[in-house]
Amino acid sequence: KMSLYRDVYFTHDSLEFRTQRAKWNRRSDQVDFMGGFEFLHPKGQIKAKAGRYNRKKDFAQAWRGVFMRDSLGEITLRGDTLEYSRQTGIVEVWGHPVLHKFPNEEEISQALKKKQRSFIKKRSFRRKKREKTQKKNLGNELGRIDDTLSIRALKLRLDQDSRDAFAWDSVVIDRGKMHVTCDSAIFQYKKGYLKLSGDPIAQVGSYSVRGRQMEIWFQGESLQKMKVTWDAFGAQSDSTSLRDDVQWTEVEGDSMEVVFSNDDVDYLTVNGSGEGRFYEESKKEFINKVNGQSLVIDFEKGQPQDAKVREE
Repeated sequence: KMSLYRDVYFTHDSLEFRTQRAKWNRRSDQVDFMGGFEFLHPKGQIKAKAGRYNRKKDFAQAWRGVFMRDSLGEITLRGDTLEYSRQTGIVEVWGHPVLHKFPNEEEISQALKKKQRSFIKKRSFRRKKREKTQKKNLGNELGRIDDTLSIRALKLRLDQDSRDAFAWDSVVIDRGKMHVTCDSAIFQYKKGYLKLSGDPIAQVGSYSVRGRQMEIWFQGESLQKMKVTWDAFGAQSDSTSLRDDVQWTEVEGDSMEVVFSNDDVDYLTVNGSGEGRFYEESKKEFINKVNGQSLVIDFEKGQPQDAKVREE
């Protein structure tokens, strides 16, 4: 065994390790890092207060204050304990783990162009007087680009090759005004796709959706679509009524698909014994209902406008 102190630096092939204190066991070909742990490799970076690397197994472990970032800076992982196998490209984190997905350069560029086009269209003849205020508002809107997708669970796994993430137990997912809870989740980064199992519940602004299984698609940094299968249920409350009451819209059926525009509900479709209910909270005894094999509800600015029923 060999002990090393102060500004310790190891290299192995394309790997680099840095620490202030290390023990090297030549027989087992293993290095323990006790004075901080920084691991640089072609696919990313790992930092922690302590760590270990076994060259024979090509396997790294890290403890306490773990932080991992991929080579593009688009995915990060944090937690208490991390294990990384270079042979399989699998990273596992537990102990309050959280994954963050940041927008890439193309997504940021598209969002900037979209907001800038909207800004230009809204200019008026009093542009000079209002320009400063509009630019400030534009900046606030562009700040939404920094909204990241976060996944929390008791255990997280990331496949660095496919960039797919897996989460188990007490899963919580947030992105902008979307909040999701479920038992397990799969996130496919390249497709912008989430698959949720174990009675998932999704809240998007004033609208909530639940069922036994759920799929969510993103278009760049925007929420595109949700699909719920088995025991689908959706509800929205609107407290903007002039009568100072809460207006409820509820739908349920075998399956449901919700389509979004600018992160607001555009329309939803319920299939299989679909039912819609519309009522004011103070007058639950007076409920307007629509029933059919298929039900479509159109929304405008996130508020329900009309319902279409199909019996066949």
